[in-house]
Amino acid sequence: MNKNIFKSINPFTQKVIEEYIALDDNGLEKKVAKAKAAQRHWANLTFDERGDAIRKVGSYLRENKQALAELLTAEMGKILSESKGEIEKCAVQCDYYAQNTEGVLATQIVATDARHSAVSYEPVGVVLAIMPWNFPFWQ
Repeated sequence: MNKNIFKSINPFTQKVIEEYIALDDNGLEKKVAKAKAAQRHWANLTFDERGDAIRKVGSYLRENKQALAELLTAEMGKILSESKGEIEKCAVQCDYYAQNTEGVLATQIVATDARHSAVSYEPVGVVLAIMPWNFPFWQ
C-alpha cells in the first residue's frame, strides 16, 4: 500500500489545508479508465449538449466564486481580488465556448493546390499534464 502523502499548505501561514494519499498503480489505472470513459461520453455529445455542460461550469464558478477564490488564496497566497478575477476569467471563457462550441470545432476547408485540404479538430483522448500551479483554475 502506498503511504506517500501530498500536503496542500498555505504558503503564508504554513498551515496544512488538506492531505492527500498518493495513488498506487491500481488506483492510477482506475482514475485513467474513468477519465477515458468520460472522454468517450463527451465525444458523443452534440455541440448543444457540450455547450450546455460548459455553461453549467461557468455558472458553478460564478455561484461559488467567493469560496473558490478563498481556497485559491489559501493554497497559493494569491490576493483575494486576483483569485476572484481568475475565477471570473474562467467563467467568461466558459460563456464564450458554450456560445461558440460548434464554430470553434468546425472543420475548416483550406484553399491549397491539393484536391481537398482541411483543418479538423479530433479528440486525442486523455492527456496527463504536469503544469505550474500559479493559475490553477485558468489552466
